[in-house]
Amino acid sequence: MHELPFADAIRPAAVSVLKLPMLRYAVGHEITLLYRRNPLVTLDDADFSKLPPNEQRTAIIVAADVCCQTWGEYHAEHTKDERKAVDRKWKEWSEAIATADYALAIADWRKYRNAGSQSFPQEDMPNDGREFRYFGQPELASVFNFLQITCRLTEVEALDYPLGLARMRRQAYLESEGAIRITNHIDAEIARRKEKYEAEHPESQFELNPKE
Repeated sequence: MHELPFADAIRPAAVSVLKLPMLRYAVGHEITLLYRRNPLVTLDDADFSKLPPNEQRTAIIVAADVCCQTWGEYHAEHTKDERKAVDRKWKEWSEAIATADYALAIADWRKYRNAGSQSFPQEDMPNDGREFRYFGQPELASVFNFLQITCRLTEVEALDYPLGLARMRRQAYLESEGAIRITNHIDAEIARRKEKYEAEHPESQFELNPKE
């Protein structure tokens, strides 16, 4: 059930946005866009669509620029001459995309981010009578800690690590430790059959046992 999305997280399809080749969507990309309060990641689709067109254009231009570079490349400190070269390259690119279809670019970037941010579906943990609570820490912080502490990556390596793959590997590790439950194909089929039955028999008082 989960082999295909896991394989896709390791080897995602090639994507270009506004004539820039996107790297695998990484932990550092998400952090940078959150830090910059980019509305493509801080707003849902409905609220983003209410923004003025110029703000939407700026958001996708910045997002494409962030995601075509590694953490080190994007956050590098340049000398005066290097800064001039970067500014010149930025100007040339801005002119090249002046007539781009920004709505299409936004849609393509969202698909790229969604594909690169997937995680496995999880189930609620059973109440076995002991005190239990779900994690309160931000998931992104937990993923970052997992990459550094458990996988022993450096900070920069963790920032450049694909986000979806990191999420899946962290979930697999936590499940092996008994901390979470990833939905397996049997549980998913049971839930699907139960939902289908309830939709077809809304007045029924009979409780379907899909395992029977």
